[in-house]
Amino acid sequence: QQRIGEPAHNDLADPLTGQTTEVSLTRYEWRATYRRAHHKQLPRRLKVFGWRLLHAGTKVGARRMFAVSRDPAALAACACQHQMCQQQPVPPLSAISHVFLECPVAAAAWQWMRGVWQRVQPGAILPIADSRVILLDDSRVWAPAADKSSMWTLMRLLLLESLYDAAVIRHHQQQQQPLLQQQQQQQQQ
Repeated sequence: QQRIGEPAHNDLADPLTGQTTEVSLTRYEWRATYRRAHHKQLPRRLKVFGWRLLHAGTKVGARRMFAVSRDPAALAACACQHQMCQQQPVPPLSAISHVFLECPVAAAAWQWMRGVWQRVQPGAILPIADSRVILLDDSRVWAPAADKSSMWTLMRLLLLESLYDAAVIRHHQQQQQPLLQQQQQQQQQ
């Protein structure tokens, strides 16, 4: 039976406080974050994705585990399907923090984005390991220059959506692999 590693972060917890209680709206003004995620120049699909991301509505990690049965094979499918992650003794759970920040694919993509952003805004140091910046667009932690805010939102959401799409494709490929092997065996007989 395959074991799945615990996520580095609890997907069900408030990312700012780490608690599973209701978020206090008085502690942080979320209107600006929602306004940036729903900017009129963003394509509709990115607006929807941004809203889902802010509400932990992407089907990774805890949401996928909630959707599957108690079957160990189904739970094993909730582990990250990236080859380097699967080679670990205990493959990590495909949690929001893993898919968007910690997976080798995500880490490389954010390193690339850091280099691109330094060319867009020289001197700016993008904190690529901070989930509050990358996932929540928390401007208290880091914010681009005012004239680059729309560009940051577009580039950030495009990269996050691409990472999500890559994780979903890897997940579906992993699920289809046994079916393809079974079809090949039947054809050989």
